[in-house]
Amino acid sequence: MAELVAANSNVRQAPTVAERLIAAAAASPEVHDWIARQIKAGRKPSEILVLLPTLH
Repeated sequence: MAELVAANSNVRQAPTVAERLIAAAAASPEVHDWIARQIKAGRKPSEILVLLPTLH
């Protein structure tokens, strides 16, 4: 069992929605501000991620 846990500890999980939003916000101050406005407007994080490619 310990071997299985050790083997799985090297596996990187897919980034969460939050991690993906944080990475996108780090791209530029404009993107950061746009994401912040979307959150304040009540958009779901998953919706924001869908809209990100259309931002540019």
